[in-house]
Amino acid sequence: MAEETITKITYAEPISIELTRGAKGGYQWGIKIRGSEADLMLLSMGMIDAKLRTTYLEPAAEVK
Repeated sequence: MAEETITKITYAEPISIELTRGAKGGYQWGIKIRGSEADLMLLSMGMIDAKLRTTYLEPAAEVK
């Protein structure tokens, strides 16, 4: 069976990110944010997700 690589990136609390590279080379991640400011937490999550997408996912095919 193919091996899966798991890399855990943890920033200063309250944010943690778990990045997983699958056997076929694809990536997936989980983002955990704890805090009392919901709007700030959602903004942070969106920014982190956008950065992970541009770093680890291939660009979408161009639509003609």
